[in-house]
Amino acid sequence: MESQLYNQWQVYSPSSLLSQETEFQFTEMLVSHYASSLQSDPAAQHYLSRVLELNNSEVLETFRLGFSDRSLSKAFMGTSEEEAIRGVYQRFGLFKPNGRERFRGMIFVPIFDGNGDLAGAFGQRIASFPLIKRAETDYTVRPDVTGLFFQHEAMKTFKHILLCESPFDVICLHAAGVYNAIAMLDMSYFDDEHLSNLLEHDVESVTIAFSRTPSGNRYYAHVRRLLEGVDIRVDKLEGVIGESISSVWSKSKMMGRVLGQIDASQATQTHTNEHLCPHLFKH
Repeated sequence: MESQLYNQWQVYSPSSLLSQETEFQFTEMLVSHYASSLQSDPAAQHYLSRVLELNNSEVLETFRLGFSDRSLSKAFMGTSEEEAIRGVYQRFGLFKPNGRERFRGMIFVPIFDGNGDLAGAFGQRIASFPLIKRAETDYTVRPDVTGLFFQHEAMKTFKHILLCESPFDVICLHAAGVYNAIAMLDMSYFDDEHLSNLLEHDVESVTIAFSRTPSGNRYYAHVRRLLEGVDIRVDKLEGVIGESISSVWSKSKMMGRVLGQIDASQATQTHTNEHLCPHLFKH
């Protein structure tokens, strides 16, 4: 995955003079357009429901998933706001400097901040674009945002957190009734700002739920060392050899095993709002 962290001065355009409300309108237009494209694209629907096994409409609406089919530019091309819209999308990293959509051919996952503004985005490529490796991922983070996690709102509710490697892991766990999961956007994108974010929310313990692969094990050791350095208790979700949470979800017969591991991991953890997922949290 190619890291896409943008300095706010990297892309100059008149969009830097726009109000926050106007920027919100432009990014909301993009999120809504991608959501509509997902509903109308058979290949994207097939990938989501048959490959990822995510066919729960409530989950899709909750996370506002979409699909970039390269038709977004047509929605504003030739309008008086075209230059400003492109400027906002480039500054946010949603468009490349050459004007192309960054997440073209990908299932699009928007990430919002506490005010409901777009803070970043994550994408995973579908199988119908054969020139680029299937399931390749990419992400971008708004220039002024640091320490971003997907579904970071969970830290406001739970003192024990499941830390996943991909937003799709969190989405699959949500579908399974597990609500205390957050995700990194890239296993290599974890720094002091992420640690600060966890500490500011008084997170006491973390179960690291990375894929059980050589790279997952390597980053587990790195993240564990950082977390223990700030006195956050850490344990590891063993998972399934060679699999991530989302890949296990797509192979439903294995998911019960992982949920059992999560249940055991969280059995002794203190948390708030137990009614969200009572069967997973025991005293």
